[in-house]
Amino acid sequence: APAQVGAWRLASSPRHVAPGGIFDYMDGGGELYLAYRLEGLEIYEYATGAGGEEGIVAEVYTLRDAGDAYGVLSQDWGGEPVTLAPDWPGGAPRALYGAGLLRLWVGRTFVRVMATLETPASRAAVLALGRAFAAGHAPGLAGLVPAAPVRGALAAPCAPLGAGAQAADVRAPRGHGGRG
Repeated sequence: APAQVGAWRLASSPRHVAPGGIFDYMDGGGELYLAYRLEGLEIYEYATGAGGEEGIVAEVYTLRDAGDAYGVLSQDWGGEPVTLAPDWPGGAPRALYGAGLLRLWVGRTFVRVMATLETPASRAAVLALGRAFAAGHAPGLAGLVPAAPVRGALAAPCAPLGAGAQAADVRAPRGHGGRG
């Protein structure tokens, strides 16, 4: 992680959280990371020298494999897709940004970079940190896209059913349930 990005400096050494300590770090939401086989979390806190409340926190989640990291990203497709590394293959977004929050999948790593206050400068800093983490965790991204569906991951964003819409009946047609 860079020591400084824009006006933000790394405030202290990164903090490591083991899977068993995830609930000491976050109140709610830890189950998701444990379900996707969390191996460790590194937390980087950035602050401005002005002593204001404008901080940036980067959370780097290491999961057992790329499918697990992609699964975490696939839980929320909100935000705009952003390109952080020029050699990313096409297809599903690998990074999404919205309202001061960047979510990034690279290899077996899922990264969240959050600005406490979104400004043009903090957006630029969040995206710069995302590029740094992408470069540091991805020597070759082309082979990391899961070829088959990932356990628990959505293949594409799902639209909610509109008023009056009904879900499709995906059961086998009558007479085709294996009984002849």
